[in-house]
Amino acid sequence: MSSHRLAVTDWIEFEEERHQVAGLDGATVRLRSENGRVQTIMLSVLLADSSFRAAVEPPPAALMDADAHPDPAGVLASLDKAVKDAALKLEAHLLEAMTGYRSGDPLSAAADEPRPQYDPALPQVVRLQAKAQELGVTERWLWKLWARRAENGLWGLVDKRKARVPNPLRNLDPRVVQAIRDQAAAERADSSATIGNRFYRRTQNRLDADHGAGAVPLPSRDIFRRAVAHLLDISPAAPAYQRSSAANQPDRPFGNVIATRPGEVVMLDTTPLDVLAYDPGTTSTIRVELTIALDVATRSLLAWRLTPEGTKAIDIGLLLADVMTPEMMRPGWSDALRYQMLRVPYERLLTVDERLAEAAARPVIYPETLLYDHGKPYKSDVVWRACTHWKIDLQDARKLKPTDKPQVERLFKTIREQFAEHVAGYKGFNVAHRGRTAEEQARWTIDELTEFFAEYAIAVYQRKHHRGLRSRCLSGRDR
Repeated sequence: MSSHRLAVTDWIEFEEERHQVAGLDGATVRLRSENGRVQTIMLSVLLADSSFRAAVEPPPAALMDADAHPDPAGVLASLDKAVKDAALKLEAHLLEAMTGYRSGDPLSAAADEPRPQYDPALPQVVRLQAKAQELGVTERWLWKLWARRAENGLWGLVDKRKARVPNPLRNLDPRVVQAIRDQAAAERADSSATIGNRFYRRTQNRLDADHGAGAVPLPSRDIFRRAVAHLLDISPAAPAYQRSSAANQPDRPFGNVIATRPGEVVMLDTTPLDVLAYDPGTTSTIRVELTIALDVATRSLLAWRLTPEGTKAIDIGLLLADVMTPEMMRPGWSDALRYQMLRVPYERLLTVDERLAEAAARPVIYPETLLYDHGKPYKSDVVWRACTHWKIDLQDARKLKPTDKPQVERLFKTIREQFAEHVAGYKGFNVAHRGRTAEEQARWTIDELTEFFAEYAIAVYQRKHHRGLRSRCLSGRDR
């Protein structure tokens, strides 16, 4: 499930209605609907609901209401510790004046309670006079505080000046707020630019086009920058790849692809390998692409192909053949990496395919369904004919939606951390992480990298416990 950061005053959509987050208290969230209805719901239930949408546009009336404030019971949980401690200390003083005990309960009395001036046997008016003298306030003020506590609980004793939720948009025209959001959405695919120049000018042009020239002027550039920083998660000045990635994020939690048996769903994907290969023929470096097949039910790495940049359809066809073919042992590999070390009926399988006698510990699984993206090699006639021959169903993910294949996307990160970072020629996953001497350090050919990756897949990845899998037979144990 994708993650969403919720904060007090955020607007969300839930059950086809807009709500404002009125307060957060541990595992629960208090919501106030656009119509004023208040409800408390478990945070996990809210995020898992199919109707939940994060970061929706607030209703115009909410931006105009400068006196609106979150629900008191919810704000208490987000108060600074010093403010909350001050309110609790004041409550203890009131309880001592009214009952003789700072906790309000004789059964929970401290070692020095009751103090003589607050003995419960004394009249209440005498105890109040002693407390007013101790705190340097009037008895009337104490009675007023006690009435506030009776009406609003601890919230009535909180210093509202320090509990006020800041609203940087309080004095900003709602039409400016909407224009900033609309212009940021329109520039998601554009090159980055400074906020105070191009983005400022284009936002003003949008306002002039929508409401008439000069009808809605923008505030000063400094106020405009602060408003943009508050309204947008990704700044228009951020790198273009970050804004493009943020634009592809789903607006709701996405469900995982469920597979209950090996081979039910096998995910295919290709990514640039974060290692440069060495070409001895030209004494130069080569960019490498990694194509993998991942079984969703067991998270097993069924097959892999390392190719020069520009994976072709024939590479995908050979990958499918590798999925259903045993991986042979290499000279020098430990016997612990043999196929017979897998907890499968080895002797019975050996009668079906004698190649398993010299195979490595990589599962051989016949896929039922292949889930792949919209890459040209995957939609080729070669792949379609191969799957038709082997009676494999094809299912493509939505375009530009990597969240449709979360398992294989997360696997690429694991491969980078467990394999690529430790190989000479590692170049980082983008230019910002690339070292100056990555090309000079590259010393392995594509064939040698393939051998290294095969040993990593069998000796490291396949032997790791996976926290995302739970054994149905052994509750609480990782597989």
